[in-house]
Amino acid sequence: MIKKSHLRTRKIIIKKVKKMKSINFIVIILFGLISCSTQKKDNLIEMKLYDCVKKQYYEQNINIEEVLIKIEEIAIESKNLKDNSPESYYQMFKSFSETNKFPLTNESDFFQKLSELENFPVNMNCSNTDMILDSVEFTNSKINKFSIRLAKEIRVSTEKKSPPNIGLVIIDIYEVDDFKNDYIKYSLLSMVAYERFLINSLERKY
Repeated sequence: MIKKSHLRTRKIIIKKVKKMKSINFIVIILFGLISCSTQKKDNLIEMKLYDCVKKQYYEQNINIEEVLIKIEEIAIESKNLKDNSPESYYQMFKSFSETNKFPLTNESDFFQKLSELENFPVNMNCSNTDMILDSVEFTNSKINKFSIRLAKEIRVSTEKKSPPNIGLVIIDIYEVDDFKNDYIKYSLLSMVAYERFLINSLERKY
């Protein structure tokens, strides 16, 4: 027969275990909330810019998200982008940085499909940026660091009379998780695609 003292001890242990489980559960929830909050804060400027760009195009009766997704699909279909995951975006730009060549493969097919795409090139700049650009968030943002680093890369490459390595600038500033943000991945892809599209067009012309 089990003694009462043993039963009491057992009940106390069970209560402590349940309490620890509750605490662990709360910690997990709080950690998740903090992570989400940090991610939103880190991408605050990009979110504002993307909302602004979408609004600008909406006023012209253009769904810019559909155009951007189409550019992404062209990159995937031409086997330059494996899929739409952050890891694939990072790997694509990393390969670009190593060769300074884009598209990485199927160049003629890539440029041909871009030339047939309605509303390409895409303007990812916001016309109403006074409030955004003057903010502390923008000063500390990666997009500001990217702009400064890109301007330096263009200046140095011009002095050396060589093409700028935009891919290297992208990899220097952005990490895999940054490509979870739609504005970051779409703006960089559309920018690189248009820059190389122009170069290709000029080379074919002359």
